Amino acid sequence: MAVVDDVRKAMQDFLAPELKSATVRLDAIEKRLDRMEGKLDSLRAEISNDVRSQIDRLVDVFRVNQRLEQLEHRQKRLESKQ
Repeated sequence: MAVVDDVRKAMQDFLAPELKSATVRLDAIEKRLDRMEGKLDSLRAEISNDVRSQIDRLVDVFRVNQRLEQLEHRQKRLESKQ
């Protein structure tokens, strides 16, 4: 049984520090990922707002173009009657 205990102790002496080191590294990676996720969420929101703003501008331009076409059509009708 002494051999089994010696092997167990040797494994614990070797594995425990390695596991601790791996845990610390994983914790650091998780923190970095959390920060990156926060930044990505901010970027998504910013891009979404920019896209909405661009769509609103395009809708406004489309409406102005429609109105201009209507006015031009009306003007042509009036000119043709004269």
